Amino acid sequence: MKKILYIVTSDSFMKAFNLPYLKWFKCQGYEVHAAFENRFGYEIPYCDQVIHLPFKRNPFHPANYRVYRSLKKQIDKEKYDLIHCHTPVPAAITRLAAVGTRKMGTQILYTAHGFHFFKGASLKNWLIYFTAEMLLSRLTDGIVTINKDDYNLAKLHFKKTKVFYISGVGVDTNRYQLPDPSYIKECREALGFQVDDFVLLYTAEFIPRKNHQFILEALPKLLQEIPDLKVLFAGRGKLMKDIEALAVERGLSANVHFLGFRQDLESILPAADVCVSVSKQEGLPIGLSEAMMCAKPVVASKIRGHVDLVDHGRNGFLFDPGDLQDFNQYILKIHHNQTLRKQLGNAAWDTIQEFSISRSLNKMQKIYCFFLEPKKIAELIS
Repeated sequence: MKKILYIVTSDSFMKAFNLPYLKWFKCQGYEVHAAFENRFGYEIPYCDQVIHLPFKRNPFHPANYRVYRSLKKQIDKEKYDLIHCHTPVPAAITRLAAVGTRKMGTQILYTAHGFHFFKGASLKNWLIYFTAEMLLSRLTDGIVTINKDDYNLAKLHFKKTKVFYISGVGVDTNRYQLPDPSYIKECREALGFQVDDFVLLYTAEFIPRKNHQFILEALPKLLQEIPDLKVLFAGRGKLMKDIEALAVERGLSANVHFLGFRQDLESILPAADVCVSVSKQEGLPIGLSEAMMCAKPVVASKIRGHVDLVDHGRNGFLFDPGDLQDFNQYILKIHHNQTLRKQLGNAAWDTIQEFSISRSLNKMQKIYCFFLEPKKIAELIS
């Protein structure tokens, strides 16, 4: 029986994005081990063994050295056939820990959820992260990218490694359905909103690159034309208290609502009129993907990842990063034209079908078989 090790940052990341892949491995008869930090105590199914490792976002945190030692011991002992790791820090630690067993046949697959080097990134990011990924690519058998910019960069620079593209980690089409008017009304009432309120939703962790303060800067002018405008922030993070304080300081508390971390976005998204992302950096944002699955028009910064999802003027609008006037004009345009709002939402729903979990899983099956069961590739492609 072939043995798989699947590594992600945390149990919440595993639960949100990776269970269908674990299930697929089990259905194929593989022995599945999973490693992640146990942050929320979630039970992760489809695993024969779970290893809790306290990954830290800072790669130089002392705890990561202890993680490296534990992981190396685990990998040396189990001699996995395939190790699939995700996100920069866990993936870097994994590839270093697996140097020895890779020489004996263990194959290493890495999914990049958005390289930290990209067109427009700082010189510092290029010097540090590009150099690190270049060196680590030589310890990697396959790199999976989830947006086209990263795919092209990896193909250009990581020539000693197989590079693959999938359209995101996949959106659960069973969880998000087209909401009917009565359900929309029900969701809005549950959140305390009136029928005439115009609701913007931003689903994102409160960290610097998500740029929440940009929306607070845009609000005063928007409120002049849309007095009943409401903003929902869904997420948590180290900057949440700062953004809450800034909203109070600027007199925006009545218009900005902090929902915290929510596992019931299927009951939040229908209440929104528009979903936004003002992030400075993305891989392929799951928040926008889920919004589009609910037929919501989107307004997003024109960056890598967003441009993979948003066809400007057809299913939403892209604004130049940092341009408040650009952002405001698209919000107002959607607010003032309900017909346009519906057209954009319908087109968003059509677009996001290409990013469903079934399509992503289908592509990953072929990638897994490329490494584990080469003879099955012809069968899967036919």
